Amino acid sequence: MVRFLQKASLFKGLLSGEKPSRGPFYINLDVTHRCNLNCLGCPYHSQESDLPSRSAQMVKDIPFDLVTRLCDELKRLKTERILLIGEGEPLLHPHIFEIISKCKESGFHVAMYTNGTLFDSARIESILDSRLDMLQVSLWASSPEIYEKNYPGTDPNNFNKVVEGLKSLNSIKKQRKNNLPSVFLRHPINKHNFQSIDAFVELAWSTGCEGLLFTPMRPYGGRFDSFELSAHEENVLCNSLNQLKKRIKSLPLKHNLEDILFKYQYGKRVWEKFPCYAGWTRSSIKTDGTVQPCHSCNLIMGDLHQSSFQDIWKGLPYQDFRRKTFTREGLVSLKESAECEFCHHIRMHAYIYRLHKWLSPLEPLLKGRALSSTLR
Repeated sequence: MVRFLQKASLFKGLLSGEKPSRGPFYINLDVTHRCNLNCLGCPYHSQESDLPSRSAQMVKDIPFDLVTRLCDELKRLKTERILLIGEGEPLLHPHIFEIISKCKESGFHVAMYTNGTLFDSARIESILDSRLDMLQVSLWASSPEIYEKNYPGTDPNNFNKVVEGLKSLNSIKKQRKNNLPSVFLRHPINKHNFQSIDAFVELAWSTGCEGLLFTPMRPYGGRFDSFELSAHEENVLCNSLNQLKKRIKSLPLKHNLEDILFKYQYGKRVWEKFPCYAGWTRSSIKTDGTVQPCHSCNLIMGDLHQSSFQDIWKGLPYQDFRRKTFTREGLVSLKESAECEFCHHIRMHAYIYRLHKWLSPLEPLLKGRALSSTLR
């Protein structure tokens, strides 16, 4: 029922104007800019990236009082999920478990993305006590050798630390008969690891994870071109992913194979295929309180230290963003401000686009009703 109501409110907004009838489905909450790694394809901390960063001026950790106020607002706007993800490692925030607790007390489904290197016994206990719904552990390697290539300058023993930490977390979770959090291993794919994805499946299974998620390494405007797959390598990878389906099903593990195959089919020029619905479905909050439409888009919609989230969500910058992302020309005009290649949400956008086209004959009727209500 909740999902039906979500969809109904989404299409009501899409068809009747530029203001949504409710808040975003979920929020990406950037809790910290601090990180203890320099993953090869990270636009913020990689030694290979020349991406301009606000890190010198940026608030390192999001203030807890800002999270508290945001949770209260989002609850009123009927947002359902908060993803603790961003430019750094969430477990480095000194109040991360208080943040999780506040989000859960407010009724949100809460997921956290981590690099898995900080899984000591105390943090494992705190994670299991926190009522966190989902934990995604990002790992660019299935062996110490590949780890060293994807985390240059980092102790390759970190690979074993992540593996043992995952095993310990999932073992204690089983002993405690906890259903939560669901633990997924996430694997960004590049030239250094695309030939070892079968080993990654075995790694997810042997560490006790519930599932695994593959994602293409994003090029970020050509900054990581030397690590991106060639067209031939993409074909090799997609064939391997198709062959993995039977093995994954036999284990069994949850997975996103259909999703990643869809990304490799359409992801490089997604703006030519589908509109973007980020302005209707999600929002990204940075550590300094600035609001962006997506964690891959650096356009600023507003500042939570100056305005409420609701005012920002329904304000003019967001309305302008929604107008532009409905057309190919508008999306092209935003390319300098957004990293849309291999969009994480491309399959959802394709689904919304198909339904939107089917429902579009109702648009004049709904706009007429909105105008009539305004005139009264």
